[in-house]
Amino acid sequence: MKHLAIAGKGLKHARGMLDVKTIFVVSILSDTLFCLCGLLLWRAQPQVPGMLPLALTFAARGAGLLVRGIAPAVSPFLGIWLGNFLLAVAAVLMLEGFARFLGQPVPRRVQAFALAGVGISWPLMLWFRPDDITLRISLLALFGAVCYACCALLFLRDREQPVVLRRVTVAWWSAVAATCAAWAVGVWFAPPRGLFDANPYQEIYLLLHLLSFLVKGVMTAILVGVRLRAELLARIEDERAQLLILSHELRTPLAIVSRSSELLEGGHVSADPASARRISQIRSAATRMSALVEQFLVHARGTSHEQRTERFDLAQEIRSLANSSRIVLDLPKQLAMTGDRKMIGIIFSNIVDNALKYSAPHSPVNVALHTDDGWIYLTVKDRGVGLGSEEDRMRLGEKFFRAPNTRGTAGTGLGLYTVRTLVTRYGGSVTLEPRVGGGAVATVALLGAAHAV
Repeated sequence: MKHLAIAGKGLKHARGMLDVKTIFVVSILSDTLFCLCGLLLWRAQPQVPGMLPLALTFAARGAGLLVRGIAPAVSPFLGIWLGNFLLAVAAVLMLEGFARFLGQPVPRRVQAFALAGVGISWPLMLWFRPDDITLRISLLALFGAVCYACCALLFLRDREQPVVLRRVTVAWWSAVAATCAAWAVGVWFAPPRGLFDANPYQEIYLLLHLLSFLVKGVMTAILVGVRLRAELLARIEDERAQLLILSHELRTPLAIVSRSSELLEGGHVSADPASARRISQIRSAATRMSALVEQFLVHARGTSHEQRTERFDLAQEIRSLANSSRIVLDLPKQLAMTGDRKMIGIIFSNIVDNALKYSAPHSPVNVALHTDDGWIYLTVKDRGVGLGSEEDRMRLGEKFFRAPNTRGTAGTGLGLYTVRTLVTRYGGSVTLEPRVGGGAVATVALLGAAHAV
């Protein structure tokens, strides 16, 4: 008997922790939190439809519960009517938000039914039957059941969300609608004496209603995350398709440029040293671009994800690419390397082109190559505009970023980004330092030297 008495006291204490007032307070706090999160998400992702109504759903429900709990002490008629009307507004906003989010027609008739039902019938009931709380609770639960059933129907019609998520969502809203419908009938068998009456059935119903809105907040966040992921993947696929089209269309003009430069190089124009040098530059650039386009198309087709490695003389490769009279070379006679020859050529060409572009027209660019403990170091020094401020220096190599001191020169901000991306594939690094007396020093470190002479 003593154990039973202790258990009874524990049960009473647990019920005291979950009474109607406690549920109201927890509901208002959780609605406030979810409303703030929804508003932040709406501001951060304005392209997601329906976020503002969904955020205001929690605001309307929290305000309705607050008015329903406090205002009747001041004005019973206004407090009861306004509190329940705000709860109906919350249901209307929920339907509005989910319909917009799913891209479906908004159920205006159901919204009008909920607003008119509470806005018109509540004053009449409060006037003619002010003490009949059972009827008001039953009607409010019935309105909730209809609105939640509409939510389940909206997700049932949707075909954009993942199948598992859609099924779980439909099952959840159907269960909540069934609970509300059951309470609309069950409240007549266990009528409460007041809103905060210690009625276990009413406490369970309000607790389940609180749980439904907590799940609604979490579910909305999941749905938004899934939508943003799908949009991101679609955008990436669209950009990839555009790049594929562009790369494919570039092959023909590049082939014409390359073939024309070969014909010019074998003709009489090549007798002029200046013209021969320019033709060689055109050929080299066209070859480099063709290699880059082919490499991109191979990776895009998925036929090969491995680098084309071969054994070649890096020093000789750099000599063949250094086709400007401004480049001053300091190279070993030979330097054997195993790697992707075309990608190494792109790395060298981009970093040297930057040095030439941002330097004075007749300013020399020094290129040195040496090895140390199995590492290859390619150093490029110029007397150009420099690296800018310390803050700008930290951002060099970001996609599309250009320091303010380079704005007068044409560029896209992709050269150094390309170098860093390709060097990273080799497990190497790129360091940029200001040069004493003005200019910049770029050092590319690559692992792959066998021997140097």
